[in-house]
Amino acid sequence: MSGLFLTQAVLKADWARAPRLWLVTQRAQSVDVADAVVAPDQAMTWGLARTIRLEHPELACTTLDLGVG
Repeated sequence: MSGLFLTQAVLKADWARAPRLWLVTQRAQSVDVADAVVAPDQAMTWGLARTIRLEHPELACTTLDLGVG
Protein backbone atom coordinates (compact mmCIF):
# COMPACT_ATOMS: atom_id res chain seq x y z
CA MET A 1 0.00 0.00 0.00
CA SER A 2 2.94 2.37 0.32
CA GLY A 3 2.95 2.82 -3.47
CA LEU A 4 -0.66 3.99 -3.30
CA PHE A 5 0.07 6.40 -0.45
CA LEU A 6 3.13 7.73 -2.27
CA THR A 7 1.07 8.34 -5.41
CA GLN A 8 -1.65 10.12 -3.44
CA ALA A 9 0.93 12.35 -1.72
CA VAL A 10 2.59 13.26 -5.01
CA LEU A 11 -0.79 14.10 -6.54
CA LYS A 12 -1.76 16.28 -3.56
CA ALA A 13 1.49 18.24 -3.68
CA ASP A 14 1.31 21.36 -5.79
CA TRP A 15 4.22 20.66 -8.14
CA ALA A 16 4.89 23.03 -11.02
CA ARG A 17 5.88 19.91 -12.95
CA ALA A 18 4.92 16.45 -11.72
CA PRO A 19 7.91 14.25 -10.83
CA ARG A 20 8.47 10.88 -12.47
CA LEU A 21 7.18 8.08 -10.24
CA TRP A 22 9.30 4.92 -9.93
CA LEU A 23 7.90 1.78 -8.30
CA VAL A 24 10.52 -0.87 -7.53
CA THR A 25 9.91 -4.55 -6.73
CA GLN A 26 12.14 -7.57 -6.34
CA ARG A 27 11.50 -10.87 -8.17
CA ALA A 28 7.88 -10.07 -8.96
CA GLN A 29 8.27 -10.77 -12.68
CA SER A 30 9.72 -13.74 -14.56
CA VAL A 31 12.34 -13.04 -17.20
CA ASP A 32 12.81 -16.61 -18.38
CA VAL A 33 10.56 -19.67 -18.39
CA ALA A 34 12.91 -21.30 -15.87
CA ASP A 35 12.62 -18.32 -13.48
CA ALA A 36 10.25 -18.77 -10.61
CA VAL A 37 8.31 -15.78 -9.41
CA VAL A 38 9.09 -15.86 -5.71
CA ALA A 39 7.30 -12.70 -4.65
CA PRO A 40 3.82 -12.78 -6.19
CA ASP A 41 2.62 -10.34 -3.52
CA GLN A 42 4.82 -7.71 -5.18
CA ALA A 43 3.05 -8.27 -8.50
CA MET A 44 0.23 -6.14 -7.10
CA THR A 45 2.58 -3.18 -7.38
CA TRP A 46 2.76 -3.78 -11.13
CA GLY A 47 -1.04 -3.70 -11.31
CA LEU A 48 -1.06 -0.45 -9.37
CA ALA A 49 1.52 0.98 -11.78
CA ARG A 50 -0.65 0.12 -14.79
CA THR A 51 -3.56 1.94 -13.20
CA ILE A 52 -1.42 4.97 -12.38
CA ARG A 53 -0.16 5.11 -15.99
CA LEU A 54 -3.76 5.13 -17.26
CA GLU A 55 -5.23 7.57 -14.75
CA HIS A 56 -2.23 9.89 -14.23
CA PRO A 57 0.02 9.90 -17.29
CA GLU A 58 1.66 13.10 -16.04
CA LEU A 59 3.54 11.01 -13.45
CA ALA A 60 5.23 8.88 -16.15
CA CYS A 61 5.06 5.91 -13.79
CA THR A 62 7.90 3.45 -14.32
CA THR A 63 8.24 -0.01 -12.78
CA LEU A 64 11.52 -1.77 -12.14
CA ASP A 65 11.88 -5.35 -10.98
CA LEU A 66 15.19 -6.34 -9.39
CA GLY A 67 16.50 -9.88 -9.47
CA VAL A 68 18.38 -11.67 -6.74
CA GLY A 69 21.36 -9.61 -5.72
